[in-house]
Amino acid sequence: MNNIVTRPVIGSRNETEFDFIHPKTEKRVRRKIKAEPHVVDMVKKILENLMQEENLSKTRDDVEAEICNNSVYHDCYDEIMDYCDLLFFRYSPDVKYIDQETEAAEILDGIFTEPADINITFLGKAGVGKSSIINKMSCFSDKSEIINFPFVDTSRTTVYAADYVFVPESDVYRCGVVFLMNDIISLRVDECIDRAVCKAIELHLKPDDDTSDSVQDKVISAFYDDPSQQFDLRLCFGKHIKTTSKNYDKHENKPITNRWDNISRGCIKIAKATFGKAKSPNIDSQFYQEQYSEGIKTNNLDNPIFSAFNELKEFIMFELFRIRNEIHKKMNSNNAITDFIKEGNYFHCYVTYSSIQDFSSFVSLFTSKSIHVFGNSLLPLVYKLKIEIPYNTLLSEKIRQKRICCSDTVGVAHTTESSGGFERSTSLNMDNVDAVIIADDSKLNMDNNTGIILRHIASRVDYRKIFFAMTFFDDFTKQEFDQDEDKDEQKIEYLSKIHRERVSE
Repeated sequence: MNNIVTRPVIGSRNETEFDFIHPKTEKRVRRKIKAEPHVVDMVKKILENLMQEENLSKTRDDVEAEICNNSVYHDCYDEIMDYCDLLFFRYSPDVKYIDQETEAAEILDGIFTEPADINITFLGKAGVGKSSIINKMSCFSDKSEIINFPFVDTSRTTVYAADYVFVPESDVYRCGVVFLMNDIISLRVDECIDRAVCKAIELHLKPDDDTSDSVQDKVISAFYDDPSQQFDLRLCFGKHIKTTSKNYDKHENKPITNRWDNISRGCIKIAKATFGKAKSPNIDSQFYQEQYSEGIKTNNLDNPIFSAFNELKEFIMFELFRIRNEIHKKMNSNNAITDFIKEGNYFHCYVTYSSIQDFSSFVSLFTSKSIHVFGNSLLPLVYKLKIEIPYNTLLSEKIRQKRICCSDTVGVAHTTESSGGFERSTSLNMDNVDAVIIADDSKLNMDNNTGIILRHIASRVDYRKIFFAMTFFDDFTKQEFDQDEDKDEQKIEYLSKIHRERVSE
């Protein structure tokens, strides 16, 4: 390998892996950096130049002098030199790259020091019942009228990886939550602003014939409507109350409506600054979106686009962390919680299940998407959860004496293998996994997604550790089963047929 290969890291915005042979150490460099695409391109270009035979004698000072005198690099000069140091000049294969997955694992391993007897990883696309299986194993499955945990809903439910450690009955149980790193939160907020500003530009150029919602409402809808369904800031900031709603002017809703008004005005202000920067000869939203993108890259407060963007970004980030601190205080005062400790980007505590209501009010703050938690939730900011929970008493005593860790993953639609993986599979640690359970809706009869998962996992895990869970969480229709016959017997026969015709292949 004599060239530099760069690969986007799946599931992480603006994180890129560099892969090449260092010309001086002759060792392979595989390291990730988090940078905007244009910065990655510039770093790659500099390193490729350095690796030319005639340039091998160049020093760090030589490169620094060259890019210092080139205006192309001025806006990101320090950042580029840091990455050149990391990847080339001061590269050490002994220095471990710490990504969020590694950091989260180290934090949680420090809290949960006792190893599990059995480690199980659940895989499968969204909605096939991975969380529902874990829910049925837990003590909460018989208390669904009070608490829905692990959280199960008809919409996409699991938006972060979670480890549920089933343990013998105890008085207290450990819980640890790692939040997204601040730079990841910052990038996701950028995405929200980008969507809203682009919508404001679009509506200005081509007013929508549908007048049922105001421009302000449409901009806010674009802001929180995350295509990946992972970063819906209504959970943190409160339900979006439309300006046309009779509830908009109610006094008790003012803190929420004022916050959304500030965000929508900020996005529209950025759009107006973009229109004031340059004019397109045609009604071309793409032209103005590019002007906006170039404007926020300047990192210059004298630029009206960046100034308006920076003002809005600071407001959103301040509100997010203020709300997070308020919710932490609420957690600390909950009767179900003891020894609450917040450190850096994570917290840990002990929980009791003597009062399901108290526990529900605690855990729903960072697990539930129910309407009652809107404006009072940390769900979009969570990276990983690990919690000990007691077993369903219907399980055998032999099972209930073991520590079984069930890892619930973020379900996605696995449409291709070439995208580099799934469910954070590039960072899923399979070293200590005793079983991989591939869940699928039995009515889908093992679709293509399951085949892709199986092919990917089969190369990483002993096939004897791979199992299938065909779920029956929805009632079958009359057309599918004979209502006069025993339904359980028909389900068994149905599964046996799948095993004979599909799994055995």
